[in-house]
Amino acid sequence: MGESLVSLGEADYACGYFPERTSRTEQFFAFSYSPGELERWLENGYRHFGYYFFRPVCGDCHRCIPLRVPLDTWVPTASARRLAAANRQLTVSFAGIGPSRESFALYAKHKERFKDKDPGSFDTYAESFFTNTPGSGMLTIHDGARLAAVSHFDAAGTVLSAVYC
Repeated sequence: MGESLVSLGEADYACGYFPERTSRTEQFFAFSYSPGELERWLENGYRHFGYYFFRPVCGDCHRCIPLRVPLDTWVPTASARRLAAANRQLTVSFAGIGPSRESFALYAKHKERFKDKDPGSFDTYAESFFTNTPGSGMLTIHDGARLAAVSHFDAAGTVLSAVYC
């Protein structure tokens, strides 16, 4: 791992998916790293917000392990084709990263679904999701002029990781 890495070890947190469970997380800060390092971390299940990298290591529970889709063999199901046809009016675009008040409002609406409903400040949101790191990008989906969805992702080598959608 790079010289600008600060290990935080493992820590226990309240599970964000199952209120009766505790989650264990491996974590570190990486302030400078190569695309190759990012690719290895993503391949090994790490995700990140800004410079903070983490992955779940919850023993017997494996319900939040990142989904892996081998794109060279993936074929859309009939259901996926129907879903795509029903949403033809949507515009999908890839953009450089950059926060907006519109994307923050969408994030705040998303946070309402969770126990911790507070989206925090716009500045904290911008710092967590819009740190310009190697491989970072953003996909946006618009329904007409309205922002309908945002996906933050990292791309490194053969790996694409949707950090937060």
